[in-house]
Amino acid sequence: MEASDIKRNRLIDEAVEHIAALHEDRSGVAHARFAGWVRGSKPRVEAFLVATAQLRELAKLDAMAETVAACEPPANDDSVRSPFSVRRGVVGVLGALGTLTASILVLVLVWNGSGHREPAAEPFNVRHFDTPGIFDLGNGSKMQLQERSHARVRDIAGGNGSEVTLLAGEALFTGHHDEAHPLHVLAGRLVLAAVGTEFDVMQRDAESQVTVISGAVKVSLICRSQTSMPQSAAVTLTEHQLATVDNQDCATPVVVKTLGRDESIDSAAWTGQWRFFRGIPIGAAVKLFNDSNPSTVHIVVQDARLANRRIGGRFRVTDPEAFINVLTQVFGARADRSTTSDGSTVIYLRSAVGP
Repeated sequence: MEASDIKRNRLIDEAVEHIAALHEDRSGVAHARFAGWVRGSKPRVEAFLVATAQLRELAKLDAMAETVAACEPPANDDSVRSPFSVRRGVVGVLGALGTLTASILVLVLVWNGSGHREPAAEPFNVRHFDTPGIFDLGNGSKMQLQERSHARVRDIAGGNGSEVTLLAGEALFTGHHDEAHPLHVLAGRLVLAAVGTEFDVMQRDAESQVTVISGAVKVSLICRSQTSMPQSAAVTLTEHQLATVDNQDCATPVVVKTLGRDESIDSAAWTGQWRFFRGIPIGAAVKLFNDSNPSTVHIVVQDARLANRRIGGRFRVTDPEAFINVLTQVFGARADRSTTSDGSTVIYLRSAVGP
C-alpha cells in the first residue's frame, strides 16, 4: 500500500472516531476537538466527507453541523472572511442534502480559497507507531506492538486518558486506570474500554479480536457500513475470555468464548513476556527475571537449597512480584526487600528455615 493511501485511510479512521465521539458527547468536549481537527487541513475535510458518504448516518451527525458552524474566523481576519460569508447561502441551497454535509462543504471552499491561515493547535496530541516495541501511553498504560503492526495514539488534553486505534496487526495492552479515565482502544468494529487489565488485540481486515489475560474489558461495537445498523449492547469480558467480531458484516454480533488460562496467555506468547517453566531450578528462573527487569527489580537467592528447588508453570517475566508471591506462598520462601539509591528494588530470598 502506498504511503499516501495509508495516510488517507488514517484520516478517514480519525473522521469516523470523531463521528462516534460526537454521537455520545454530552459535555461539548468532543465538539471542540472536532472543530480543531477538521480545520487542521484540507485532507481532513475530504476524509470527513468520505467517511460520511460511507456511513450514511446523517441522522446521528446533526450535532456536528453546529460545531462546524461555530468555527467562525475572528472579526478582523479579512483573509478568510469572504469564503465564510457565504455559509448561510450554501447551507440553504444544500439543505436537502443535510446541514452537516453542507457545512463541511463550506470548509472545502475555505481551503480552496486564497489566504488560508494555519489553524490553532489541536487540544490533543496524536502519535503514530509503525515499528515494534513497548511504548508508554501515560497514566500507567503500556502498549507492545508486534512487527508489521500500525497504531495511532491520541492523548487527550488535561491528562484525561488516551485513545488508541490499532490500524493493523497485533498489540498487547497493560495498565491501571481509574474508572473516570479508562484506556480506550479501537480495532475495526471493536471499541474497548479498560481499567486495570492486560489484554491482547488483533486487527485484520476481515475480523478483530481481543483476548483478556487479566482484569476486565468493556466491549462495544461500531458500524462503518453505508447502511445504518442498530448498535448492540456492550459486553464485559473478564480474564481468559476472547471476543471476535466480523468487520465486514455489521449485522453479526460479537462472539465471546471462554478460554483456559494457558490458552489466553498463549495469545500473548509473541511478546516474549510470558515463559513456561517446565521444572527448572528456581535459581535459573530468577536469572531470567533479573535479565528481563534490569532497571527495576533484582532478585537474590541467598541459599542453595531454595535455588536448587524446581518450579513449573507460566509466568510473565516482566512481573517479578507475581513470581515472588508463588515462591512465598507455595514454596514457603521468605522475601526481604530493600531500595537502592537509584530507586530500584532488591529482593532477597531464602528458605523459611535455615539451609
